[in-house]
Amino acid sequence: MKLTRPELEASGLLPFFDAVYLSSDHGVMKPDKRFIEALINGEGLDKNRSVMVGNEPLTDRAAADSCGMDSIIINSGKRGKTIIDLL
Repeated sequence: MKLTRPELEASGLLPFFDAVYLSSDHGVMKPDKRFIEALINGEGLDKNRSVMVGNEPLTDRAAADSCGMDSIIINSGKRGKTIIDLL
């Protein structure tokens, strides 16, 4: 399951983001770090003051980790809390 723009809109979170980058829009599959690098470079971010938000504990967290960026995982119902806590 990918977190898409309609899911972000439905969650009420979209207004809290300066920009939304979806890996599918960039033709890169996470955890390929080129996705996070495109986001960092495209928005002129300081990775130490930024956070990657996603719903896939393995790929989203790994993509952020590959660039030294913190991440927040949203449990969109696909995995139980115990599994997310273990990752």
